[in-house]
Amino acid sequence: VGGKYLASAIRKSKSIFDIGMWGNSIGDEGADAFAEALKNHPSLTNLSLSANGITSHGGRSLAKALKENTSVHIFWLIQNKISDDAAS
Repeated sequence: VGGKYLASAIRKSKSIFDIGMWGNSIGDEGADAFAEALKNHPSLTNLSLSANGITSHGGRSLAKALKENTSVHIFWLIQNKISDDAAS
């Protein structure tokens, strides 16, 4: 739930460039919300969503968003539950 609220705030603030969300248990629901926020965010360059209980579903959502967002240069997603084929 908290991930959804933060993602909503990120969509509204175009000046955020670094987000560290290590170990906040946002899960796939939060990952989906972050994916939507990432699609058109012009200034975000660093994002860590490590250790958040994100599965392959959330990983795929984030991957699709990152294909559209060219500003993110550093992205951490370690210690989640994403399968190898979803990561590729």
